[in-house]
Amino acid sequence: MADLLSYIIRKMILAIPVVVAATVIVFLMLYLTPGDPIKSIVPPRAGPDVYEQVRDKYGLDRPIWEQYGLFVWRAVHGDLGNSITVWQGTSVSKLIAMKLPNTLMLMGLGLAISYSIAVPLGVISALRQNSWIDRGGMVFTLIAYAMPPFWLGVVFLMIFAVWLNLLPVEGTTGGLGSLILPAMTLGVGNAALTTRMMRSSMLEVIKQDYITQLKSRGLPGREVIFKHALKNALLPVITVLGLDIGWFVGGSVVVEEVFSWPGIGELMTSAIYNHDFPLVQGSILVLAIAVILGNLMADILYAWADPRVRLG
Repeated sequence: MADLLSYIIRKMILAIPVVVAATVIVFLMLYLTPGDPIKSIVPPRAGPDVYEQVRDKYGLDRPIWEQYGLFVWRAVHGDLGNSITVWQGTSVSKLIAMKLPNTLMLMGLGLAISYSIAVPLGVISALRQNSWIDRGGMVFTLIAYAMPPFWLGVVFLMIFAVWLNLLPVEGTTGGLGSLILPAMTLGVGNAALTTRMMRSSMLEVIKQDYITQLKSRGLPGREVIFKHALKNALLPVITVLGLDIGWFVGGSVVVEEVFSWPGIGELMTSAIYNHDFPLVQGSILVLAIAVILGNLMADILYAWADPRVRLG
């Protein structure tokens, strides 16, 4: 237990410079893009004095290093500034806090759908290698992986909302039903890569000598597979959990826009269209930290499942 705690502390310390790098990239990325948010606030006929007053009000006339320092200082204290165009004067932290639960629900259900498909399908494909089930599973993963999230979302909309009229088209008016289609879009797309990894890992494990020895001792095949082989086959899949979080974060931005789901992705898209720098910065920073925490969680789960990792 002590070595696991030590491993977690080391990983958390290593995550600090990554968070700092994320703040730098987020801050500089917006200032290198074209467009001036002040033009979205000041009327076209306003004079230069009004323009400069507004720039001074939002601190955009200060040196870039000073703006960055102020941005980090406020972020550490939970203050991400105020929206300057879309929801003028409203706290960015408050806006994100309102939208974050919806995005987390979407990602959580999408992740559950993804692994509910990927793990069983990957195991069955490995145990029935070269069968019609295996070939069908690989065709499914190829098609799902090749489809962009926005296109997969449109396909699901046409099938389940328009043709079959089973689920709501967009928004949250349908309650939990409104969450199913966007979550399916995220989950099915991500399940493709995870299924292939699960299949490859399972194939490698069932060919190991210890599996052959367990079978030779007369243990039931179901016990050998699900009690011994599956646990070891899941280890490589756990390692990509952090990458899955990153995929879900990026995918949620597109999917929320397609389904008008009121999450951080939709919030950030609206902010980008209106050059709302503080809102874009805050949204991207929160999503970047979510990816970092996801990778940290994957490392911890892997170390918990495989004690050998803690000694590295």
